[in-house]
Amino acid sequence: MLQALQYYASHTAQIEIVRHDRTMEQIVFPVPQICEFLTRETKVKVYNTTERDEQGSKVSDFFERTEDLFNEMKWQKKLRGQPVLYWVSRHMSVWSTVAFNLAVLVNILVAIFYPFTEASELDPRISGVSWALMLVSLAGAVLVPRPSALRALACSLILRLVYSLGLQPTLWLLGTVNVAISTVHLVSIMGNHGTFTRSLRQVASDIELLYHIMYLGFCVLGLVVHPFFYSVLLLDVVYQEETLLNVIKSVTRNGRSIILTAVLALILVYLFSIVAYLFFRDDFLIEVDKGASDLPRLPSVEDIVKPPEPTDGFCEGSGIGGSKYTNEVCSTPAAPGLDVSSSSVSEDDDGDDTVKERACDSLIMCIVTSMNHGSLGLQPTLWLLGTVNVAISTVYLFSIVAYLFFRDDFLIEVDKGSSDLPRLPSVEDIVKPPEPTDGFCEGSGIGGSKYTNEVCSTPAAPGLEVSSSSVSEDDDGDDTVKERACDSLIMCIVTSMNHGLRNGGGIGDVLRPPSVKEPLYFARVVYDLLFFFVVIIIVLNLIFGVIIDTFADLRSEKQQKEETLRNTCFICGLDRAAFDNKSVSFEEHIRCEHNLWHYLYFIVLVRVKDPTEFTGPESYVYAMIQEKNLEWFPRMRAMSLAADEAEGEQNEMRTLQTQLEETQKIVSNLSQLLIDLRNQMTEHRKQKQRRGFLAQPGTAAAFSSSY
Repeated sequence: MLQALQYYASHTAQIEIVRHDRTMEQIVFPVPQICEFLTRETKVKVYNTTERDEQGSKVSDFFERTEDLFNEMKWQKKLRGQPVLYWVSRHMSVWSTVAFNLAVLVNILVAIFYPFTEASELDPRISGVSWALMLVSLAGAVLVPRPSALRALACSLILRLVYSLGLQPTLWLLGTVNVAISTVHLVSIMGNHGTFTRSLRQVASDIELLYHIMYLGFCVLGLVVHPFFYSVLLLDVVYQEETLLNVIKSVTRNGRSIILTAVLALILVYLFSIVAYLFFRDDFLIEVDKGASDLPRLPSVEDIVKPPEPTDGFCEGSGIGGSKYTNEVCSTPAAPGLDVSSSSVSEDDDGDDTVKERACDSLIMCIVTSMNHGSLGLQPTLWLLGTVNVAISTVYLFSIVAYLFFRDDFLIEVDKGSSDLPRLPSVEDIVKPPEPTDGFCEGSGIGGSKYTNEVCSTPAAPGLEVSSSSVSEDDDGDDTVKERACDSLIMCIVTSMNHGLRNGGGIGDVLRPPSVKEPLYFARVVYDLLFFFVVIIIVLNLIFGVIIDTFADLRSEKQQKEETLRNTCFICGLDRAAFDNKSVSFEEHIRCEHNLWHYLYFIVLVRVKDPTEFTGPESYVYAMIQEKNLEWFPRMRAMSLAADEAEGEQNEMRTLQTQLEETQKIVSNLSQLLIDLRNQMTEHRKQKQRRGFLAQPGTAAAFSSSY
């Protein structure tokens, strides 16, 4: 008897439906046998991936999947007739885990031992330790069969194989096993998805199947072509982890916004490149390898349209009489060579093409230098204070302090050629021009500034071997040269994008440091700061902001989805709070009354059952399914809650009836008291009338004479 009851409980289910008249009805039905073939993986996937509609219900998306679920049940039933394929398909998650762990182990071996060398003979002591580790891990795997123990056993076994067989045979063996496991995993996926019964179009639209076919392809490439192909297999961790998928989606979800912002950045870089080409192309000196500088230069548009012609006096000799860039761009006017003054500090650095220059001889120069060279330091201040005005005010205050106490420390590296230009006049120069000091270069600095001997004792810069595209330096072993990178507009654009976007301070970090004596020094400062603020801070942070906000939205959506699955009924949409202090708990409601899979089983029942044997509710539901009408699903309703409400109303009616009876008794008592009081008042009135009648004299005398 007990077994019969257990069989009945396991092979029957119940659901609640809504009739045409909006009344609810409970249906108990037998579960079709084919429903037993629905896999657990499919249940978990459907439960977690079903989306809500505009009304917040998941029933519509679930109803659309019922056809695919029914087909999977039929395929799984057919699969039971093939024991080997069924066993492989049942362990799909195991094959996935094993294949990924093998890929990790292979990549670890490649990363440590590549390039591969001939295996040397192993020390006997190390060999003994490896055997001991393998035996201990084997014992642990047998006694405690956990995934961690199995991984330890695999690692010790692979380590033993590396030293016994050699690295390359071990990699070949692991690669072969990985291909075999990936093939088995692919077959298990095809078995679970019913790929063998689908059309070619349906197979081509199965993204999961195509992904694992590509995964198997890279396993074969790593085994046959080159082991570096194994590195691609590590990206499978993105496919397995939902958090990493959200990282990818944070970029792809708002891809249009990111692309448009990137287009804006390209437009701004293009505009800055035009300005640089017109005014600052001599500052675009990029350090390159000497061997690379000997390669033929890429032709520019100017070379194709009109080859440049040398200018008299500029392309002759070794650059003497002109700027250091004379031979590079012959049309660029040479800056006049001037004697080194006290405003620059040259260094005996054996060919270094820069000198240190004082940049805080006036307050305005302190401010400009702090803004230009302190841009990176300003970024945290900008983020903290929030406005550019406050940042500039802060720089101004720091510049005053620097001018008062630290102006001798403001030494910036500038080009030697630009340091020979006349210095921009300061306020002190206008009020009182400085006079040269006698014996400036004599003695040990007495009678001059602390940089006197440093300037005068600096050896002349060695002759530069100037070509049309590079500035070679006699740097005693330095293997780099500075190369012009803005001789054409396209090279300006490429350099600005390549070096400007990759540097935290913008394009100013890689350009030639300008001298404060150059006429375009302030224009260069404005150019560097504008590139830094507009491109680096604003535009790039806009892109980062879009990505970060999208990732935050995805994370909040995931949390909200998990909260909904925990506290909301999948079928009716009632939340957990609706079942507080009720006869049925929320867990009992979603397990018995509105079980998701019971509704699927009932839909399968009306599909496999003969329509001539339908009951009334089954005929009603079958007609609704044919019309794809979902009104038979309960929405924000449950019979248990309705019963509780009806029972509550009955309790209230009984309470009211009791109170009414008590009130009637009180009213009856009050009525009887009023009647008694009225009788007493009547009797008292009669007695009073008698007394009054006897008290009158005439009436009393007449009464006595009559006797």
